[in-house]
Amino acid sequence: MIYYDRTNCLVNISNSILKHFNIPTYHETHQKLDAILENNKDKKVCICLFDGMGKYIEELHEEYIPFIDAHNKFTITSVFPPTTVAATTALLSSKYPCETGWLGWTQKFPDHLNPIIMFFSEDDVTQEAYVPNTWETYKYETVIDRIVESGKKADEIKSFLLKDSSMNSFFNIMDGKLVKNDFLYAYNTEPDTSLHELGTKDHRIAKIMQTIDKNMVKIVKKHPETLFVVLADHGHIDTKYFLLNEHEDFKECLKFDSVYLDSRTHAFYVKSDEKETFIKLFKQYYGKYFDLYTKEQVKELKIFGEGKPNKDFEGFIGDFLAVSNSEYGIANSVDHTKLKSNHAGGTAKERFINVAIFNAD
Repeated sequence: MIYYDRTNCLVNISNSILKHFNIPTYHETHQKLDAILENNKDKKVCICLFDGMGKYIEELHEEYIPFIDAHNKFTITSVFPPTTVAATTALLSSKYPCETGWLGWTQKFPDHLNPIIMFFSEDDVTQEAYVPNTWETYKYETVIDRIVESGKKADEIKSFLLKDSSMNSFFNIMDGKLVKNDFLYAYNTEPDTSLHELGTKDHRIAKIMQTIDKNMVKIVKKHPETLFVVLADHGHIDTKYFLLNEHEDFKECLKFDSVYLDSRTHAFYVKSDEKETFIKLFKQYYGKYFDLYTKEQVKELKIFGEGKPNKDFEGFIGDFLAVSNSEYGIANSVDHTKLKSNHAGGTAKERFINVAIFNAD
């Protein structure tokens, strides 16, 4: 199965931005966005990404986002896996996860036993810094970088880097940066952070989204010279968990006592003489809840995207890839089961994203 649309995903959106600024593209652009940008070519452009606020989450709380809901123009897919590490990197780089090497929350490096948290460049078990730093090793040129190189003004805002990470502060800073730039990328960790903690249906999620919606009303009206594109990186699904150590016979097939990538998409590293046993036991214990692919199938289907794979790509995807088609994930430990809602799996709830457009002529 292909979990993303090659002509209608985050990578196409990003390449349309490059095309709009007359910068060479890496992949196909998004035809609907191309037309909108062409009709508004004299306007500034701002991409607002609200982490986790996929189509399913918007539908659950649509009464709280009337402004955004009224301006939704089309629906796209995330990339695979639909998780922040892979998806925001894809949007910023205009490339697929297989190209950038940014595939999941944790990845397996050949010189290190424990999973490495990609965004933090640290050991997921000991919290010790991993050297060489992941950001340097898998460095990529962003849309912002390329727009600046072309002679235009571009900037970004990331809420987790702000001293005051409140929604009001985020929009106030956006307000100031919009005046100075031709392009702005504005990323906010909400509602993803709260979705993980509270689940998809909690009333506090609705309140967060209502705050986003009200702030969008204000900033869109204040900046009529700016075309706003509002989207997410992925959706969310309420999640239950199996523990990796539940079945000793299954665990004995593995080279390493960890799950890599994400709880809903796992790269398994299997002992060479245990592969048949692994497949049998995986189907017995998890086959109802996960789709299983060999490394060869992953490459043949281009599950992690198009383009020339990163030099370390094959090492990151393991011997087998398990993709959740249900509400279940597999966790390394009880600590990893605390997230009530999660993403990175193969369901529609995680995959689809609405794209809202504001101030379009």
